[in-house]
Amino acid sequence: MPRRSVLAGVEKDMTMEVNASESGVGSSRPRNEDAPLLRGSRDYIDDISLPGMVYMRVLRSPLPSGLLEPMDLAAVRELRGVVVAADAASDPELRVVVPAPQVPGAVIAPKGTPTLARDRVRFVGEPVAVIVAESRSIAEDAADLAYPVVQPQDGVYTLDDAVAARVLVHVDVRDNVLARWRSETGDVARALASSTWVVDAEFALPRLVAAPMEPRGCIATVDSHTGAVTLYASSQDPHRPKQQLVTTLGLDPSLVRVVVPAVGGAFGSKGAIAPEYVLAVLLAKRLGRPVKWIEDRSENFVGAYQGRGMRARVAMGFDSDARLQVLTADIQADLGAYLYQSTPVPAITAATLMGSVYDLATARVEMTGFATNRVPTGPYRGAGRPEAAYFVERTLDVAAQELGVDPIELRRRNLIDATQFPYRTVTGLTYDSGRYQAALDQLLERLGPAPSHGATQPDGRLAGRGCALYIERAAPGGWESATAILQEDGLIVLRSGASDHGQGHATSLAQIMVSTLGVAFEQVRVEQGDSDFGDGVGTFGSRSMALGGEAARLVAVELRERITQLGAALLEAAPEDVLFDGGRLFVRGSAEHGVGLEQLTSLARRHELLGPSELVTVATRSSIDGPVFPYGAYGADVEIDTETGVVKVARIVALDDAGTIINPLLAEGQVLGSTLQGVASALFEEVVVDEDGQPLTTSLMTYLVPSAVEAAYSVESSFLVTPTPMTMLGAKGIGESGTIGALSAVTNAVADALRSLGVREIPDPPFTPQRIWITIDRSQRESLQQR
Repeated sequence: MPRRSVLAGVEKDMTMEVNASESGVGSSRPRNEDAPLLRGSRDYIDDISLPGMVYMRVLRSPLPSGLLEPMDLAAVRELRGVVVAADAASDPELRVVVPAPQVPGAVIAPKGTPTLARDRVRFVGEPVAVIVAESRSIAEDAADLAYPVVQPQDGVYTLDDAVAARVLVHVDVRDNVLARWRSETGDVARALASSTWVVDAEFALPRLVAAPMEPRGCIATVDSHTGAVTLYASSQDPHRPKQQLVTTLGLDPSLVRVVVPAVGGAFGSKGAIAPEYVLAVLLAKRLGRPVKWIEDRSENFVGAYQGRGMRARVAMGFDSDARLQVLTADIQADLGAYLYQSTPVPAITAATLMGSVYDLATARVEMTGFATNRVPTGPYRGAGRPEAAYFVERTLDVAAQELGVDPIELRRRNLIDATQFPYRTVTGLTYDSGRYQAALDQLLERLGPAPSHGATQPDGRLAGRGCALYIERAAPGGWESATAILQEDGLIVLRSGASDHGQGHATSLAQIMVSTLGVAFEQVRVEQGDSDFGDGVGTFGSRSMALGGEAARLVAVELRERITQLGAALLEAAPEDVLFDGGRLFVRGSAEHGVGLEQLTSLARRHELLGPSELVTVATRSSIDGPVFPYGAYGADVEIDTETGVVKVARIVALDDAGTIINPLLAEGQVLGSTLQGVASALFEEVVVDEDGQPLTTSLMTYLVPSAVEAAYSVESSFLVTPTPMTMLGAKGIGESGTIGALSAVTNAVADALRSLGVREIPDPPFTPQRIWITIDRSQRESLQQR
């Protein structure tokens, strides 16, 4: 993947104190955490072994809908080495329900996620029984002796099935609706009636599998004397699993600890606690032994929650100058059989972002989330933001064709101006800052001259170009924690509520400490991933630098003040006369006489400024009133082989504004990775089920995750820097940018290429060769018939 990265422009200086060190904020320092990962010296969940540990295997439903009979597990229990073999019928205490979420402003049905099915199953892969054995191999062999007996029933496998409600997923949910959200601003009917043009369009995005390198897994232990629970989990953070575990099982929070070791990727799929984790805790409590559960790849495809799965009907009304007057959107989401804590979030996020980056005063947006007999959905990288961008940007391209206006010009006329911030949107969000016009202009400059419409390449392929803008809601949750500890040897330890699962937090957060304290990078160590470090929120929604980074900055400021006060007392000077630089404290004008950080603790104890075993420790939280809003502009050049239907991405130009960039090298890495996932959702990835609800994409043989071969396009990544005014650090978040912008840009490029063949309606992604070839063939046959 050839690439080029550049900082495209800075609106204002960073408002925090920045050290000139090459290791501080703004420097492209390689990730400090890579060496132990490459050496294999960090433990992932399956590397951990505890004394007396037993192994859990989950049996899953082979059918999507049906009545579940009590299982005959006698033969399993007789197998040597089997410790537990149970289903909900034989052991009802093992069936608990992780509660459904409560979402402000939304109506949510109380259909949480059970640890084990009882009486009936609602999706292929739903846990129906559990086996615990002395070894993993025994558990696997035992699972082969048990097979669930399910009497099949009609199911709900598509959104059309769900809307029709001829079959109900839950008999007490009469319309199959699990979630609703609605917003209306202005007189929509009047605005539509007065519009010169009204453009209607319908779009859909399929379900996707996050497919992290490391599937889910956990080890649960329960102290038989105190009842203290420790859960080691492959998770995005320790804090949300702890809270959900406490809520589900009614535990004392002070007796629950969640530890997150090295994590092999998540992409949103390891945020909400897995019901299997809860099941492991229940079994560990009963057995008094550690219980390990490691998911295999096949289970991950049918048992872990999936992403996307939405469709929308969008209408836009324009005046005679092609200015957007009104928007309506009816979004329908496939939520699956149950609600994880995060299941409704992507669909609601998509609904709230339908205003995108455009100046709009009147809109009606409705989101309806339906139950289906499929595995539940949840956040997958972007989590509603790619869907919103896709629905809006595709509609704008359709409108440009119908209005006879250049697609870029149509966008330009309707952008929110930089002078309008803070900007209140039609769905109730408040955008913090942005330079959308500058982003579009710089994207076009970097793209260069466009290929001729439908131009044919020398080898006969069609060329097309597409552009798209996006807005992202980042930093949900409102706060994050940080604790800084000066150790006796002068090392500064930062404990962050943010938790790394591949992003490079140990490097980026340390850079913030370096810039604020003026110490060497080697003097800072970042610790994360343990709920015993203190309260926190965690890593999701591109919040780690916006909130976790701001917390690191705040705690560094407080630590500096505390160190300076101690230094002033030791040096017998006023605090304002004491300077702290390079890890040393000295009185102004007397740099040769000072105190190093490695001496501070012992000297402070000797002078009774600290207790005998006390360390210099400060803790704080960052807090903001609402989310921040990164945004960007993406362009894509594609080529289509009309003989085979193969779509090839030739080039992606990405321009993102994530506020203050802590580490441009790592930010570029986030763009490159997320862009490939955006391209993958446009061209390759789709969860497919047959007419009976059976999944057909259940392995990496059938679900097309891109490899390096599919990444053979060029990426030119650039950054605007428009800091958010909501924090002193000014960072917004970059983790989901490419999944949002690349999908819409590639789709618009495909539409541009096909338009020269007379194709007016292109299919929805993914643009597989078969789908594109059929589209071209149908268009050509229709053209011949019209002649």
